[in-house]
Amino acid sequence: MRIENCDESGPTPAFKKEWEREYLKSTCKPNTARAGCLVGASWLIYDFSSICFSCTGTDVAGGDAKWIVITYAPEAVCSAVMISVVILFSIQRCQGFCIRNYDEICIFFMTIIYTSIVFPGILLELRRSLFQWEEAPQLHWNIDFGNFIPSRSCNDTDPVRTWLNYTKRNHNTAIGCNNLILSGDNIGSYILANLCPMIFGMRSRSALRLAIITFLLLLAALLAIGASSVILVLSAVLQLCVGMCCAYICRLKEITARRNFTMDKGIEFSAVQSSKLLYTLIPPNVVEALAAKTGHEILVKGIHSCTIMFCSLTQQQELRQSFSHRTFNLLDELFSSFDDIVRDSGMYKYQHVGEWYIVACPRAAC
Repeated sequence: MRIENCDESGPTPAFKKEWEREYLKSTCKPNTARAGCLVGASWLIYDFSSICFSCTGTDVAGGDAKWIVITYAPEAVCSAVMISVVILFSIQRCQGFCIRNYDEICIFFMTIIYTSIVFPGILLELRRSLFQWEEAPQLHWNIDFGNFIPSRSCNDTDPVRTWLNYTKRNHNTAIGCNNLILSGDNIGSYILANLCPMIFGMRSRSALRLAIITFLLLLAALLAIGASSVILVLSAVLQLCVGMCCAYICRLKEITARRNFTMDKGIEFSAVQSSKLLYTLIPPNVVEALAAKTGHEILVKGIHSCTIMFCSLTQQQELRQSFSHRTFNLLDELFSSFDDIVRDSGMYKYQHVGEWYIVACPRAAC
């Protein structure tokens, strides 16, 4: 007698490759990514407009309006990219593409955002070296590009005036000769950028890739302006540590999510197996009627005429007493043949009741 099994892996299967797409669809957070892009784009547009189109038309470095626009142009570009990402996530036809490439899309726009944060700091450092900032004549900035690796130097002849200027301005939190790339608000933005994989639900590998990318970008920016080796190493390594910690947390969350997803699949598999077992005892339409039944009413249906066949083997006592491997194979072949005939004829088998093999016509199984 044949026993059908829909899967050999048991009621609690291990995670399978064919589930990967369904798992990614259940774990990716397009709404969170859209919200993050909208908030980021709004802030960048506001920052770009407040600096480039303000009444004063100045920022925290020398140079004319053209230099100011060039300094903060990446913010405008980045906001356009983020709005494009929002539109991409909102198009129904692109849902499959967004799910398959969710992590890559997040890495792309996070890299653009990070670049838009770092790039103005580089140009501000360069502008302070090229032009004397009128509001801070006491600061003497210089970046020597004569060597392969630039060297940076700064001299503050009036720290009191520098502090007073700092308290009057809120745009940049760098004081005096402090590195403009590593100003207080920028450091916070760098850390937030490395924590975004955890917020957006990215996988651990993607979070680690983003941490390495941002680490290399910050390292290149600090080398470009000639930052001291101590500041360079400490800031870059600190950021890399934050990114790696975020990747580790993403890994733990991913393990938990995959385990829960597998358990849900196991429960779903067990329910299917239970239904199949129940259908061998009760016809599927009767099971559905019982499931839809409400209250305590009795499920009854009158059948005017039907055929029910009871059949059993003769000499069953002798077969039981002389039971052997040969006898088992004989019974298995016999009952399997009966099962094939019943299925091909469209009948319904009510399993075995004692020694009886019971078969009913479809109307009796209604």
